[in-house]
Amino acid sequence: MFNMPENKRWAERYPVHLKVRFGQEKFSDNGRIQDISMFGFAIETPEIFPKGALLKVQLLTPDKKFIEVHGTVQWTSVNGASGQENGRPQGMGIEIRKFLEGRETYKRLCNEFWKKGTISGAAEKKKNVVGAKMGKLSENKKIP
Repeated sequence: MFNMPENKRWAERYPVHLKVRFGQEKFSDNGRIQDISMFGFAIETPEIFPKGALLKVQLLTPDKKFIEVHGTVQWTSVNGASGQENGRPQGMGIEIRKFLEGRETYKRLCNEFWKKGTISGAAEKKKNVVGAKMGKLSENKKIP
């Protein structure tokens, strides 16, 4: 079992809720995409393939477009007694090896989430900086 620490990721991951079908020879199983990045995605599913397995995966975007890829299983998470392993639902991480259909759609989808993350991340950072400055100002002000 492999769990990659968050700080070792090559690309930012964005939470999504997309339907997915997958399998080795044909689409035999279903699941839900939990998050995506430019290089892959996490599938929440009860059907787990072994690390290293090559899968054919089809994602359905919110605007009803299909994205189809060949991908390799990079990690798996199998539910324990609590229903989750290390805070992660049962599923597997897929690294994209080849786009069969929808490469531009996938890139556009990732870019949309990147823009949202960058904007909200910048706003949150600014909010924290302003809050910290306000805290310093109130600490320096003496009340008689």
